[in-house]
This record gives sequence, structure tokens and C-alpha cells, in this order.
Amino acid sequence: MIRFLLLCILACSPLFSQGQYWEQHWVESNYEFTGSGGDAVSVNQTNCEEAFVQVTDPVGAPLPAFSPLIINPKDSNGDDITDISAFPLEIHLRARSVAPVTLGVLFRSDDGTSDFRTAILYDTIPADLEQWTDITLSFTDDDVAGFNATKLRDVWLFLDRGTENFNGDKLYIDYISLGGSPSMNLESPCTLDDPGDAPIFAEYFKGGSLSTVNTGSSAGQVTIFSLDEVCETLQLRIADPVTAPLPAFNAYIINPIDADGNDITDISSQVNVNMRVRSAEAVQIDVLFRSGEGSQEERSARKNVSIPANLEEWTDVDIEFAASELEGFNPADLRDFWLYLDRGTPNFPGNEFYIDHIVIGGVPDVTMYSPCSNEAQAQAWIENWDDGNAVVFGGAETAKLTLGQTECEAFRIEVSHPNDDPHTAFRPIVINPLSPAGSDITNISGNLQVVIRARSAAELPLGLLLRSGDGSSDFRTAILTQNVVGTLEAWSTLIYEFSEEDLGGFDPEDLVDLWIFLDRSNNNFPGNELYLDYIAIGAQPDASLNSPCGLPDFVVATEDTPEAPIIRVYPNPVEDQINISLDPDMYLRHTSRVRLYGATGELQQQQSILPGQHQISIDVSRWPAGIYFLELLTGSDRFTKAIIKH
Repeated sequence: MIRFLLLCILACSPLFSQGQYWEQHWVESNYEFTGSGGDAVSVNQTNCEEAFVQVTDPVGAPLPAFSPLIINPKDSNGDDITDISAFPLEIHLRARSVAPVTLGVLFRSDDGTSDFRTAILYDTIPADLEQWTDITLSFTDDDVAGFNATKLRDVWLFLDRGTENFNGDKLYIDYISLGGSPSMNLESPCTLDDPGDAPIFAEYFKGGSLSTVNTGSSAGQVTIFSLDEVCETLQLRIADPVTAPLPAFNAYIINPIDADGNDITDISSQVNVNMRVRSAEAVQIDVLFRSGEGSQEERSARKNVSIPANLEEWTDVDIEFAASELEGFNPADLRDFWLYLDRGTPNFPGNEFYIDHIVIGGVPDVTMYSPCSNEAQAQAWIENWDDGNAVVFGGAETAKLTLGQTECEAFRIEVSHPNDDPHTAFRPIVINPLSPAGSDITNISGNLQVVIRARSAAELPLGLLLRSGDGSSDFRTAILTQNVVGTLEAWSTLIYEFSEEDLGGFDPEDLVDLWIFLDRSNNNFPGNELYLDYIAIGAQPDASLNSPCGLPDFVVATEDTPEAPIIRVYPNPVEDQINISLDPDMYLRHTSRVRLYGATGELQQQQSILPGQHQISIDVSRWPAGIYFLELLTGSDRFTKAIIKH
């Protein structure tokens, strides 16, 4: 446990017969937090005479939820202070934090059990590294509960009490005092909002270009640089790790520039680099500075730090170069900054690395940090084949299919050899949804909806299910099935919504994949010609993403269509009852079927028309207002008409 410095100033004197005042400033002597919370944190004194508190190992040994940092006040002789009855029961604390931290405090007496504690009082340290926050927590008679001020045992300090670690994992404390205001002449001597704290160079990746990152270097040429303009982060990923890997000893090169686009060449006032990063797998980063011509003799030492495998939390990296570590580097003649990912090995573990900011020569501005939470969030997903990528499906059955993207930004599916090697009944084609950055999407909670826009040469029952966990039957949803209308001249929009009963053992926060069945109970599928305009999970895409080739959602025939069968549908618009009248000369020999679909393709009602029956009526009085589609099927003929319900 790293110990930090304390000056214990006692306000008591022989005039006080009982009770002692205690305060702590990080100036001269040693002090440590105890307890399980104290064991998890490291505390270092800074040049500003403050304590810098961090969790030593947030991943491997996190600060446990509900675990306090324990304060054991002692007098100038090192003896426990047990009587604080002569002073107000209050605590004063001055702190600043990278992110908002909820501070909780209680006092314990006697044996420390719950019968001898005060209530827990809370306050918030805001996210502001440029200003101190003064907090005073005063305990009323109601707050004192069973605590005995003449038998103080210790004081418990909670940081974000109910969660592991604490927000931001970077907290500075100027002083703590019990029973009265601290000695102001011992406050931190630093002016936090001094412009000298402003960095010489700062890249927060808020723009749409990478003007400071050399993408043409040996490392840059094999890397995909993805800028997330919403979350203001940069992702690094190797495009082809097998045939074009990241060279083992090649760095990413950063060329610092100022706001006017001019090279920054002088960082002599402070040679440090501050980064905020996260990685899919544990990775070691190495950094160095170059000056002059960049030769081996004109470089600083190479310093490294280990980044844990954690995509849900940022790791703050702050590396300072001492004078002895500058070696041949001239900080008044900066050339560039080099960043290695797992130097010495091709590629880097996980192939998914994110950077929130790179700051050189100063302190980052916390208000410029990424606005997005990194905790696992529910994600929507859409594939609409508008980027040239026609490879989405997996599973053994895809080997039996011919798959390809069309000029209409749609995806065509057919069975390659229906007779010799048919698409097998009950066998799915498998979809593994990926984020735009190429990582698996695993959390779709909150909106368990799948939307598919498709068209088919023949009517096709299209079923799907979602899998989680190990993918076994205990971790799957029910199979939901809807029909694609049998026409290549229009799109069917199918919306699958999973009820609680449909979910079964499926965990929406642990999605593995999506299974799609094409006529599940039979080999091959009807018509053997299916087109997908898009598949989406979590939301129905905007119409602007539809295929640009302009096919309607349903074929709507008109009276002047020469080949259209003779059919009357009235009244249209309709309020209560719709009448369907057929030409008796055309429909004497077949049993016909009438189907009514909603605007998004769901079947509302169907009814048969027997030979010799020329007219039927359907009650639609209870249907919601909107657009519906009537489909007539008789023999080999199909006819569709739009209906407006008022």
C-alpha cells in the first residue's frame, strides 16, 4: 500500500479537558487509509500538496462496492483520537475529480457495529479538475443515531458506494478535517485554473478527419482508422491481420499541430503524454518522442504501460518523462510522437483499440471527454447492402446457396443446386450482427424487434429466432414466421416482435446470432428467388435507406391495366364494411382466396370465395385507420389493391 503524506494539526490545547480536533493535509508525514477499500486504492502525493487517489487494479482487484476507505484519526504523538465530543460532529473535505463522484461519510464508535454508527451522509464531487469543491457534511441529532462522540472508533469514507471502483478513477484530495474548518494556510499552493495547465497539444477526435495521425506510415497503411463522430473516439483495427499484419516494430506516428495547422515543435515546458484508451484484450502500449531528424540518437527513452482488457471502462494513461529519460531528445525541437501497440509482435491482441484523447504537455480537459458511456449498451443493427459488402450469412447451409449483391442495393438468395444439393429443411442460415467498427453486437435489450424487407418469386414463409448463451435450445427464442408475398414487383415488410413468452430462455444482453429459415419444413424454398432489401434489429430503418430502384411495397393495380382481372372493391375509402365483387365469367371454376394485409405486411384477415360465389363482404369497422392491401389469389392469378380505412 502506497502511503501518502499528512500533517496532523491539533487545535486542542491544555485548555481543552476533553475532545480533540483533527485535520489532515498532504504536506509532511505518512498516513494511510485502511480497510478493504483502502487496500484497493493507491494514493500518491503530488507537487500541489494533495493526495491523488486511484484504484490500483480496477479490473483484477477492483474497489469493492459498499467498501469504505477507513480513516483512523491520530494525535501528534501517534495515539488514537477517541473523543471528539467538544466539537461539532462534521467533516470537511476539499477535492476535485475527473468525473462526478458520490461521496458518503459515516462515523463509528465502540465496537463499530451498526448499533454504534451515524447515518451515512452524501454529497457529490463534480467533474472538474480546474476547481476545488469544498464539502461540509454536518450530522444532526437525528443523524447521530447510536454513535458515541466520546468513543470514536473511525470514520468511513465511501466513493460511489454501491458500485465497484469509482467514477473516473482519478480523485484529488487537498484536505480532510473533523470537528472544524481546516487551516487555510495549508491549502494546496497550486492555482488549478492557471493557463499553464493547458496542454501544448490536445487531440480529442471531435472532427471528421485525422490531420494529426500519419495514416501513410508502415503501421498506418495496414490499419483501419474509424472515427466515431458521435462518441468522439478513434478506433484502430488491422484490416488484414493475416496477409498484411501490423509490423512488429512499427509505431503509429502522431504529428502535433496547433489550432492553425502549424507544427508544434516546442514542448520543453512539460514533456508528458496523457491518453485515455480502452482495448478488447490486454495490450501494452509504448510511447516515445523524436526530435531533429528522428534518428536513434534524437529520441527519448521508450516508456510503456499495460492496458487491461475492458471495453466498458476507459484507462487513463499519464506518462511523464524525467530529464534522465529524455536521452537524446530535444524537447524544444519536437518532430513527432510514436505510439506502439504490443511492440515486438505482429498485430495487437483483440484487434480493437479505442482512443478518447491524446494530450501532450499538460492536463486534458475533462469536459472534452467522450460523451458516450462505455458500459454495455443496447445496440440497433441494420444491413442494407449499400456498401459493397455482400457477405453477411454464415452456417453450413450457406454453402448450398448462391448469394450476391444486386445493383439495387439488395441481396439475392437462391439454392445453387435444388436437385443435387438442396437447401435442407429445418436448417437455418446464420447472421452474426456486427457494429460499424466490426465488433460483435451482443446487447439488443429494450427493443426486441426484427424487421425484414423482402420480395420473392413465390409466397415464402420466412421464420427466425434469436440465440444467446451457448446457443442451445435452452437459450433461444420461439420461432416466429411471416409470409413474404409472392411477387418480384413489390416489397413485403415483415416485422417480428418477441413477447415475453416468445423470449423463452433467450438473454437479450447476450446475443449470439440470428437464425433465418426459408420455408423451414421443406427442402429448398418456393420460387428459389429471394431478395432482401434490409434486415434490421432494434428499429425499423428510415425509408431513405430503401433500395434506390423504386419498387413499391405492394403492387397496386388500376382499372386501366389491360391484363388486370375484373374486380371491384368498394367503398374505398371504407369505414365499416368493404365489398369485393368479382366478374362471374372469370371466376366460375376456381376457389379463390382474399387476404387483407396491414401496411407493414402483417396478415389481418383471409377468406375463401367458392366457385359461383361472386361477392363477399368483410367487416373492418374495428380496424385502426390506415392503409391496407387486399390480395386476390385465384388459380395462377394474383391481384393486389390498396385500401384506405377511415
